[in-house]
Amino acid sequence: MGYVLYFGGKLLRLNYTIATAGHVDHGKTTLIKHLTGKDCDTHPEEKKRGITIHLGFSHINLSDNIVAGIIDVPGHKDFIDTMISGINGIDLVLFIVAADEGFMPQTFEHLQILNVLEIKKGLILITKCDLVDNETLSLLEEDIKTNVKNTFLENATITPISVKSGINIDNLKPMILKTLTPHTSSFPSWEGCRGGQEPHTSYLPNSTP
Repeated sequence: MGYVLYFGGKLLRLNYTIATAGHVDHGKTTLIKHLTGKDCDTHPEEKKRGITIHLGFSHINLSDNIVAGIIDVPGHKDFIDTMISGINGIDLVLFIVAADEGFMPQTFEHLQILNVLEIKKGLILITKCDLVDNETLSLLEEDIKTNVKNTFLENATITPISVKSGINIDNLKPMILKTLTPHTSSFPSWEGCRGGQEPHTSYLPNSTP
């Protein structure tokens, strides 16, 4: 759940939490590393196996006063409990589908879990889009639309990206910011606290404004 930090009656910072979701080896950790400069796979076993096992944490500055914490979750079926603990209560999910594989078992499973937990906002990112031709990419986009129909992602933006070639990578931060930032009118009201000299935190509802 996002929150607003005030000091002296002025908005200091908006804080949000976003997380990844999707099948193993679809590029979740690689994307976060590219966006934040931090490799979330820090445990020796993760390096050895080449997959995410534990929750990874990083953050991204979306603007001068808007920060998003990022949780990188495992995509392997054996670590589904860890995935659930990471996405509960987030403000936005980066739903990852690899262009060369499409919807896989944990893609479906993660989507079902996100729905059950009533996550409200998400961006659908087709990773590794440089590995397929335009026709394959178009077919995959249609398949994604079919698979997310009647879910919270039904009207989500679908964006092909490639960390390797840089396709649409520069557009991600503005997209995340636009999706996360509520309308100004929805900011919690503040009437001062102890003469306006102490920080004051108000929580934003985890819902679309």
